[in-house]
Amino acid sequence: NPSRTTQFIKDSGMEDVADDFSRVAWRQFNKHNGIPLFVIINGVANSPSHDQWEVLYSGAGYPGAVLFRSVINTVKNGLQPPTIDEQPKSLTVKVGETATFKIDPGGKAPFQFQWQFTSFNIPEATSPKLVIENAQIKDAGDYRVLIKNKGGEIYSETVQLVVQPVPVPIQTKVEDGQITLSAKLSPAQRYAIETSSDLAKWESVKTGYANTKPIEFKLGTGRAAPAQFFRIRLFE
Repeated sequence: NPSRTTQFIKDSGMEDVADDFSRVAWRQFNKHNGIPLFVIINGVANSPSHDQWEVLYSGAGYPGAVLFRSVINTVKNGLQPPTIDEQPKSLTVKVGETATFKIDPGGKAPFQFQWQFTSFNIPEATSPKLVIENAQIKDAGDYRVLIKNKGGEIYSETVQLVVQPVPVPIQTKVEDGQITLSAKLSPAQRYAIETSSDLAKWESVKTGYANTKPIEFKLGTGRAAPAQFFRIRLFE
């Protein structure tokens, strides 16, 4: 942790520092037969999170031991990355309802937030809450948030938004002798128009994805035609 190392060096009054004991560093610290007077290891290989200190110095009873121990005991932790006290939760809403995701970060403020939809940044979604008003089928999918502070960054868990379709009224209109069924669906809603003569067996006569205009299906004039039932089936 560079910030902790820098603080240690400052508090202990050291003058010469080497990140790796290469030949140049050995010569730089060569004060006792090629052995450095002291060596600081920040991030011991087998320690939890590589977050412990070791100070090696040549010779037992080295006068600086007490000083180094006191410095180690008082050195402050470097700024750590954010943690997450409460993860966002998956939501299920109906078309037209409002969905609200929220995150509760832990750690050192200030924080920066960036919500993502299917791993892509959502413009201007930079607060602890993500509010999706008038949710539509196209809004369904995976969401997560990236949290940053000066110590690092962390992603939240990925959560899902499920948007359920609502029953759609079918309207009938007659123009120029032609009968047309129409219905207003949410943009990107996948649908199928089905017909049946007995309400038991249904056959699809049109499928597609809705846009901003009502979907339509022309029945013709309806003259000399047997009774038929129609319905619209929506897919999640």
